[in-house]
Amino acid sequence: MSVSSKTFFLKCACGSEGLGVDYDADDELYYFSYWSHGLSNKKLDFKQRIRYCWNVLTKGKGFNDELVLRAEDTSKLINFLRTVQLENSEEVELDFDDETLFKYMTIAHERGQSFNDFVIEGINEMLNKAE
Repeated sequence: MSVSSKTFFLKCACGSEGLGVDYDADDELYYFSYWSHGLSNKKLDFKQRIRYCWNVLTKGKGFNDELVLRAEDTSKLINFLRTVQLENSEEVELDFDDETLFKYMTIAHERGQSFNDFVIEGINEMLNKAE
């Protein structure tokens, strides 16, 4: 992997599984891997150690499975997660004058979107730019 490649690991709230995310800048793909072996501080029993070693020997990797996504698919995933998060968050009051509100509602209508979806998309775009 090149210098601009990145890795992130998220441990499950239950403490026994995890999600590894690797971005490979050379092929511009995101690799999501599901881990379920050896993520806790407790010592693995003999059967768990054999299972982990077997995964490494037969698959060449210690994780159970992997999902590979293109950049546009990860953008869809990010927008989905943000949309769900926004839908489950507190309401935000927008203060537009009538002319601006009409302009934005017209744009949403022309795109075949509800005004709420248009606003959520705009917020997602601004959050993406901020990152």
